[in-house]
Amino acid sequence: MLSDFFKLNGDPENLKKYNSQEEFYIQLKHSKDFRNGMYFPDSLGEENAIITKKVEDTLFMGVHFYKCEFFNCKLVQSNFHKCSFDYCLADPRQFESIHNKNQWNKSNIAVHLFDQLVKNAEETYRKDHVRIANYHYYKWNTRLLKQKFKEKKPYSITAKKYYLSYYPSLGFKLLFGYGYRLRNFLYTFSAIFLSTYGMNYWLWDSYDF
Repeated sequence: MLSDFFKLNGDPENLKKYNSQEEFYIQLKHSKDFRNGMYFPDSLGEENAIITKKVEDTLFMGVHFYKCEFFNCKLVQSNFHKCSFDYCLADPRQFESIHNKNQWNKSNIAVHLFDQLVKNAEETYRKDHVRIANYHYYKWNTRLLKQKFKEKKPYSITAKKYYLSYYPSLGFKLLFGYGYRLRNFLYTFSAIFLSTYGMNYWLWDSYDF
């Protein structure tokens, strides 16, 4: 059995302790701001549950997730500010909806989150989770360029660096899925193959052999 779900920074003697999932969800219904607490149940969500449990519009401040198992749960529109993960069973797809694509002003938070999920997946030898987390890491890293250029946060970059980095990165995402999504490669390959075949078909009689 796992010893705890996550710990927050601070003196353990002064932290609020949650001994069941019910206590945790009651707290979130009241404040949507979870910090300075310790969660002791072995998991979040139920392994064989039919309905997916959602955690929405919640701030997790400086949370350390340690030896945690996420079952049938989804984190939606939530802020994982400076959180870390160690030896957790956490599918990165459960975190895909923390921000929508128009919230590029929160890209630095998402980049840190998926960077932590990549490291966690490597610790737990989950190659499938490494691939998924890496895709989202690079996706949000591309959006982070926009945040740096337009909002000057967390620091500013020049227009030259933005245009030379953002659009090539966006193109790499659309064409090849950052090298982590096979379907993007197949779409790109199929489009190039069909275009080349069609062009050769229509121009075949004009070729001088």
